[in-house]
Amino acid sequence: MATLKEIAETCGVSTTTVSLILNNKPNRISPKVKDLIIQTAEEMNYKPNRLAAGLVKGSTNIIGLVVPDLRNNYFANLVANLEDAFYPFGYTIMFGNTNDDATKDIMYIKNFLQYKVDGLMIVIASNHDAETIHDLNLILQKSGKPVVFIDRESTLSDFPSVKADNRMGGYLATKHLLSLGHRKIGCLTGPLELQSAKDRYQGYLDALKEFNVDINTRFRFEGNYQVSSGIVSFPYFKKISATAIFASNDVMAFGLYYAASENSTKIPEELSIVSFDNSPLCEFVYPKLSSISQPADRISQQASAYLLAKIEKKPIEQIKMNFTPELIIRQSSYPPNII
Repeated sequence: MATLKEIAETCGVSTTTVSLILNNKPNRISPKVKDLIIQTAEEMNYKPNRLAAGLVKGSTNIIGLVVPDLRNNYFANLVANLEDAFYPFGYTIMFGNTNDDATKDIMYIKNFLQYKVDGLMIVIASNHDAETIHDLNLILQKSGKPVVFIDRESTLSDFPSVKADNRMGGYLATKHLLSLGHRKIGCLTGPLELQSAKDRYQGYLDALKEFNVDINTRFRFEGNYQVSSGIVSFPYFKKISATAIFASNDVMAFGLYYAASENSTKIPEELSIVSFDNSPLCEFVYPKLSSISQPADRISQQASAYLLAKIEKKPIEQIKMNFTPELIIRQSSYPPNII
């Protein structure tokens, strides 16, 4: 790709002259020279440095997006929806995939800030502790950049957040299992440092209380939102004779499916499972997985609207937006002891 200097040498003019023409700045350059510079730039496949131009005008039209796992269908869908939402406004998304690593959250955000992004959208990693969350919020506060949290919000953050009502989702999933007659219901949570994981677990507890079921923390197993949590937790839930499990995301539920198959446990005849996210794979595992659906398209639209408003320094009426989730009932949840 040609540079301004190379175009100037080819045309026999100064670099300043080329810059004035290609950046459409006021000048007294003759139409003949102007046409020569434009034609030469096209022939040499010149592409302007968008980042450098953005630094001059104070806006790069780039949004930094941090996500924990692009292999997770829910997050992949979220990224696609966000790209669609920002495209009409001329914004490009630069994203970092952290593999659910808190240290990478901080690394990517620092890198994005060096690139002078116009705003940040963050789905924080699941392994943050109080110290790293504090560090993250300190970096964001000092940056002064517009920030919106999606799906998982930082417990220390006063930034806007857009997500599904996680507590309601946990409640709906557990109520469904209780309505089928289950009483020994395990809860495979996400990392309880995350507010989203706490909320889903609290929804589970809300449903137990509504049905007057004694709360026993033995039925809780703290996972990490990865397949491994489903595999590792399975023998524990079998040991305590759980007849059903609410898994806090689909990925952990797939781990439960794998472990159940390896241990010749039939779903749903011997173990019912309901999960959270309603990713496309729920339709393709056997039996099809009952799951809580999050409206990724609406979450993306609202999150992008929030960030654009903050970039344009417009007021936001409500900084915490929770969308009501929906229970999608399939084949993995049945009454206990049906055979």
